Amino acid sequence: MTEVTLTEWNQFLTKLPDAHLLQMGEWGELKKDFGWKPVRIISGDAGAQILFRHLPLGFTIGYMPKAVGSKQWAEGSDQFWREVDFICKRIVPYF
Repeated sequence: MTEVTLTEWNQFLTKLPDAHLLQMGEWGELKKDFGWKPVRIISGDAGAQILFRHLPLGFTIGYMPKAVGSKQWAEGSDQFWREVDFICKRIVPYF
């Protein structure tokens, strides 16, 4: 799994013509103006843009509108979800 830049994410999405609008890099950038932090990860031929936001009382929420890429994530790939879990645990304390 790799955390990627906006440019790398957009290049990844060019290979996936059916990517959902809410996974577009520009959506994550727009959400930054409303207090969200976009984090984009790619794992093999699957990826996700996860949006993080601080909540009251020291909580943080992570929102992943739709994962993109191969069907591996949709089929419950343990590896993909372990990687999403890892990135969430790594990002939240430092966000």
